[in-house]
Amino acid sequence: MPEAELIRLLRADANEASHEARALPDDKADDRYFRWHILKTLADAIQAEGKARRFSERGAEAWGSQTPVSLARMASRRVGVLIASMPDEDAIPLLENLPPNSKRS
Repeated sequence: MPEAELIRLLRADANEASHEARALPDDKADDRYFRWHILKTLADAIQAEGKARRFSERGAEAWGSQTPVSLARMASRRVGVLIASMPDEDAIPLLENLPPNSKRS
C-alpha cells in the first residue's frame, strides 16, 4: 500500500475514533480518545519518516530549515510515544534488540 494511502486511512480511522469519543460520556470515551491519539501519532510518524527519506535523496541546498536528521528525530519521538503507550510485555521485546548507544557504552 502506498505511504500516502496508509496515512489517509490511519487519519480517517483516527477521526472516526474522535467522533465516537465525542458522542460518549466522558467516563466512557477514554478508549476512543486513546485510539485517536495512537492512530494520529502513527500517521505522523510514518509521514515524518517518509519526508526524511525524500529529503535525504535531495541535495542539501533543497532542505531549507528542515534537515533529514531533524525529520528523522521527529519520527523517532513519535515512535517513542507509541512504544511508551504499549504494555510492558509488548514494548520490552521491541526494545531488547536495539543496538547499544556507542557513546554511552
